[in-house]
Amino acid sequence: ALLGLAYALATLSRLDEALKLLKEAVRLAPTTAEAQVNLGNVLLRRGDEPGAEAAYREALRVKPEFALAHHDLATLLSRRDGVDEALTHAREAVRLSPSLAAGQDLLGRLLVETDALDEAVAALALATTLDPTVPEFFDDLAAAQAAQGRFPLAVTTARLALRKAAARGRQQLAADIRGRIAYYRSQAASRPPPPAAGFGHAPRAPAQD
Repeated sequence: ALLGLAYALATLSRLDEALKLLKEAVRLAPTTAEAQVNLGNVLLRRGDEPGAEAAYREALRVKPEFALAHHDLATLLSRRDGVDEALTHAREAVRLSPSLAAGQDLLGRLLVETDALDEAVAALALATTLDPTVPEFFDDLAAAQAAQGRFPLAVTTARLALRKAAARGRQQLAADIRGRIAYYRSQAASRPPPPAAGFGHAPRAPAQD
């Protein structure tokens, strides 16, 4: 009951009240991982990153197979320099919950930072399949395709993102995407297409008689 009420208060941005209830929930049941994650989320919204990180890590201590705790910790860690630990937790989140669309998107974005572009595109494409309503997923996929040098495809994907952002009334996001589309189009016009043999691979040499 406390968790449900705290969640409702947090949804209404009544963070101080939500925090009070979550601290009480953790006091009453310190081994409840869900309470720890919710506590971490509210602390993060209040700007307390160290407190949020401690709550996520405590959730994983009591429930190591909790996908959402891995995801939320990876999201927090991804804000910092270096992606190694964030990537580890992002991978674990999607291993435990492959249908977690936000988890696949986060994994893909982190993989782009490590230049594992083929794997990144696969994860990001899966995110758009799992939840095709989120414009950011398509925007992130377009950015990864552009990183591969596949600018015409990035334009097509970004246009999907733009339509979804506009349909949701996300005007600032739509404006940002328009700027990225213009960039992708300029790059597509100035660069040759990637080799047909595969991403990052040189085309086969013609057979010699």
